[in-house]
Amino acid sequence: MTPTTPNMSRRRSPSGSGGTWPPTPPKAGHTGYARRGCARSTTSRPGNSSSSCSRCCAGAGASEVWRKISRPRDTFSEPVSAAQAAVKNPADAPVAGNAVMDAENKVLTFTPAQAWTPATKYTVAVSAAKDAAGNTMAPHSWSFTTVGNPIGTNGTDYPIADNATVESPITMSGHSGNASTTSTVEVHIAHTYIGDLQVDLVAPDGSTYPLHSHTGSDTDNIDQTYTVNLSSEPINGTWKLRVNDNAGGDTGKIDSWTLTLGGPAPAGLQAQAEPEQRTTASTLSRASAENSQPSQAGAAADRTAAAAAGGTFDYEHSSLEDCRVSPRGTDYAEYDARIEELPYSSCWSAYLYLQDYEYDPETGKMKKANRRSHVFAMFAEHVGEEVEELFDDDDAFRFRATWVIHSYLGDKTGNSVVNGAGSGLKPTTMKMFLRLDDFAVVDDSDGGEVKFSGNRMGGLPITAGLLTGARSGSNGDCDPDDETKHKDVSEWHSTPDAMFLISASVPSNSTMICSFTPSLLLHTDDGITVLNLWSQEVKDEDGLTIGVRRHGSEEPYDFTWVPNFRCDRKTFGAGNDDVPDRTGGCVNTRSKRVFVMSKSRDARFIEVIEHIEAALNPSNSQTFPPLRPGHNWGDPSHPPSRFGPVGGQNKQIPGNWGAPGANNPAGKPLTRGITKTEANAEGTIPTYDYNRNYFSRRELHMDVGTTQEMHWLLPPSLSVPPATELEYNIREKERERRAWTINYCKYYMPEKYRAPNTADKLPGGMGNSCDEYPFASTLQGAAYAQGNFSLKAVNARQNSLHGTTLETFYTQFRVGRGTKFWVLIES
Repeated sequence: MTPTTPNMSRRRSPSGSGGTWPPTPPKAGHTGYARRGCARSTTSRPGNSSSSCSRCCAGAGASEVWRKISRPRDTFSEPVSAAQAAVKNPADAPVAGNAVMDAENKVLTFTPAQAWTPATKYTVAVSAAKDAAGNTMAPHSWSFTTVGNPIGTNGTDYPIADNATVESPITMSGHSGNASTTSTVEVHIAHTYIGDLQVDLVAPDGSTYPLHSHTGSDTDNIDQTYTVNLSSEPINGTWKLRVNDNAGGDTGKIDSWTLTLGGPAPAGLQAQAEPEQRTTASTLSRASAENSQPSQAGAAADRTAAAAAGGTFDYEHSSLEDCRVSPRGTDYAEYDARIEELPYSSCWSAYLYLQDYEYDPETGKMKKANRRSHVFAMFAEHVGEEVEELFDDDDAFRFRATWVIHSYLGDKTGNSVVNGAGSGLKPTTMKMFLRLDDFAVVDDSDGGEVKFSGNRMGGLPITAGLLTGARSGSNGDCDPDDETKHKDVSEWHSTPDAMFLISASVPSNSTMICSFTPSLLLHTDDGITVLNLWSQEVKDEDGLTIGVRRHGSEEPYDFTWVPNFRCDRKTFGAGNDDVPDRTGGCVNTRSKRVFVMSKSRDARFIEVIEHIEAALNPSNSQTFPPLRPGHNWGDPSHPPSRFGPVGGQNKQIPGNWGAPGANNPAGKPLTRGITKTEANAEGTIPTYDYNRNYFSRRELHMDVGTTQEMHWLLPPSLSVPPATELEYNIREKERERRAWTINYCKYYMPEKYRAPNTADKLPGGMGNSCDEYPFASTLQGAAYAQGNFSLKAVNARQNSLHGTTLETFYTQFRVGRGTKFWVLIES
């Protein structure tokens, strides 16, 4: 919610002179909480600073009330000009923000640049407003105080015993309304094996909200703040932190926990723009065309930033204006086409030329014959002149065609789209915006000089057509609401835009690719001329590419470069409480998705970033495990020795968007593998577990045959019979617990863990976990890499945060099974 200030109404003096605006009491607004004091009505005249209290009241303390309100807003009874609003904090320092007058010049609204601070008094000063007669209102100020968030803390220790459940309560009272969608639970638990624990927040009505569910294996302690949507829960009542330890061997305590039910205030009340409109606050960058290998590091126009978990999602939709000035296409669409490929947007813009040719018997070749063109004859007839007087054979009919396609991301339900409240859009809905402009007849032999402008044109019907359909092998279909938009060239000149709405039908948990084939039909007395609106390769008789069709003189070779969007109705984010579920969506198949990490912006998991940076460094021979010739990578139970030669060979680790050179192996993409949901449905193992099991959760035999020989073993398995079912289950749980404590990182970096206290020298947990790159969720992970991977012990909390951010990236940009992506690290 956004704490904001009341409306203030200014009324002009009934006499029409003197310019008075007595303020009325503040009105209630819409969202947020603020405290207002007693309002006083004042009368003042230009040049006279005196004022009288026409409606005084008792001291502010007697009349203060709490109101739900909107942004600081002053309403005037008639149009005014030059009104100014300034807000100051308790230190008398200006609050950065923007004061905007509405279209009727009656309402002045102030939006802060950053969030209001809870429990803080602000002062608003309004001045300089003038009415139509030139009367100026006297400066007026008032104040409001934002409410502090409902917060409770319990610092009492509650012991956590083996195979037991313990609860720590916090009671809230004296508040009204429900908790926030961004309530937070700060948890501090001391425990020597957090994989034993299930941690839940229990609401006063008994509803449970999972916070931690048996992850982290032998990592020590939980020190984490969780963000939870508690908007359905009243604030008042007794809340509980419930911890269940369901295994033996490790104990601990609830040290303390803090519950904040108000959530952080947003920066200001943001208008819910239509999803297809371009926003200004960008968390995404450009993404390049699919079949082009990244050529240089840090190309700002060729990457997609990783959105932080729970952060605001920005479609980064291109507009028609953006497309007209976007970079020229590369690899497949040179020759002046402007092309921009983004995950939820695709655009194309190019000048099209139409020229007629006739056979020249003297040369045996085709020559220009535009003077006899039916198009030119229609233009001449429209203005009542002769063709020969207006046009030459070197002239060409030219115009610019631009289209932009927008697609969307489904919300949790799959019935609406993110940021699309009230729009009626569905996750598999797409829009194509088309513009035809810059009509002219130009001298094609004289640098394109305009000889006949678009405002003189008429009599030439032009139909914009859009055919869509599912590509071969796709399961589903897609159709536009209307396949044609028909106008005369004069109407296109005056109203150059058109829009198509495309709906895709996709079976549940399925995927289809929708292809777009936009075209123009020019209707002349001689028939119909078709111009396709995409870049088309043209090949000669030997099959060699000779260019891109642009002037309508050659037939296209194929439909390789028509725009394609992959639509699905799958749910991404399921199974991770920290990642909002997103069900359904359509993404541009030619956009490259790049997971961008910033050392400054993402300092909360800096250890992970630095590990990935070291792995992507071409000189990465010092990373673990060492890559040595002759090692058998098919036997992960025997890792290469940490002793002997220092380091190993440099590794070829892929996924680096910044790798120089088109054929650099380091620049090859990562590919996401099979998810847990898909694996369960197919009866196989998820890619994540397959890779993690390569270097952890297994018996290890190190330095066999040397004085440093070590074996980290699992308890022997039992059979039923002779063991009982209970004995078997207990032993299997022991084996599972033991497996979770074993990994390569403890062998290569024992200093990062607690000193071993057992004969096998297996280190204990100490708040660190074993991080790997390439990511375990990819087909380039440890089990596939033949030693070309890197491991490092990093802070477990940071590793978890990074994993959530990566999963958010997967979810927001539909990076599913088989999808390629890259990583990029910024300062």
